[in-house]
Amino acid sequence: MRIWELGVDNDPELGSKIEFHNPEGKIYIAKTFGKEVIFGKTVQKGISARVLEYANELLNLGYETTPGDDLDDDGNPDWYVPVYLEGKPVVKYDPTLKSVTAAGGEVQGKEGCDDDDSSKCVCEDNRACMKLREYVQIPFYLRETMNLYHLGGPRTRGIF
Repeated sequence: MRIWELGVDNDPELGSKIEFHNPEGKIYIAKTFGKEVIFGKTVQKGISARVLEYANELLNLGYETTPGDDLDDDGNPDWYVPVYLEGKPVVKYDPTLKSVTAAGGEVQGKEGCDDDDSSKCVCEDNRACMKLREYVQIPFYLRETMNLYHLGGPRTRGIF
């Protein structure tokens, strides 16, 4: 369940890992233990790795991203890195959202946030972005809890 935050914790230098690059700037790292199939979906076996895996799914749906490393050689990137424009992460256009006009009609997209241009999209213009905004509290909570209670770190166990 251990999650490291790059820049706050020492780099764990793990050979098998998954990262989550939060668009707000934090980078979380978790050790991977392979994958398993649950209800027809292939997911990470480790709890913290699965948490970061889902965060990466939301990141890729909500933001313009570039693929990260493929450490498990399955042909898919293990994580994504958000693309920044003028210091801000670029939010993807979400065609499933519609706005209501003053006259009561529906409009899809807006200037600078449509199929052709997503440069002016904000997080509220994308469902996955809004979900990720709330979900990032989970890796933060796991990391803080493990550190607060001194769990997950190297220590002696048993009777000495």
